[in-house]
Amino acid sequence: MVFLRATSIKRKLTLLVMLTTTVALLAAAVQFIVNDVRDYHRRVVADLAILAHIIGENCTSALDFDDPKAGPAAIAFTPDGKTALVTRDGDHRISILSVDGTNVSDTKRVMTGGHRPYAVHVSPKGDIAVIGNQGANAGDIMPVNVVDLKGKAPRIVNTEDVGQ
Repeated sequence: MVFLRATSIKRKLTLLVMLTTTVALLAAAVQFIVNDVRDYHRRVVADLAILAHIIGENCTSALDFDDPKAGPAAIAFTPDGKTALVTRDGDHRISILSVDGTNVSDTKRVMTGGHRPYAVHVSPKGDIAVIGNQGANAGDIMPVNVVDLKGKAPRIVNTEDVGQ
C-alpha cells in the first residue's frame, strides 16, 4: 500500500481503469468459452440425432425378423451398446438384438407386452427399459411395459395401464 500512497491520482486512476478493463475482458473470455462448449455440445447431439435417424432409416429393411408383418418401429440401445431392444409394431412383439461392434444379430428372444409396441427408452443406468404401446387407437387404455435388463435375458416385469 505504500506504493499507492506515493503515486499520483492520475496514475491511480489509470491503474483502476486497467484493472477494471482486465476483469471485464476475463469475464467476457470465460463467457465466450462457456458458450462455445455449450454450442459444441448442442451441435454434437444434433449431428448424432441426424446420424441415428439416417442409420435407422437405412437399417429398417435389414431388420425383417423373417416376418414381413413385423414392422420394426423403434430401437433403443443399452448404455454399453451390447444390447438393443426393437419394438415391432406390425406383430406386437419386442425383439432383443445382440450387438458386438458392427455385428448385430437377433437373439431370437421375443417379448410380448401389449398391442402395437412403439416407443422404447432405456434408462441411463441401463437397468430398465420402458416400452409404450399404441393399441388399436380406439380409446382403450394402453399398457406401458417395464423391462428388467439386469438379468441374463431382458424380461417384462411390470405393466402399467395409462390413457383414458
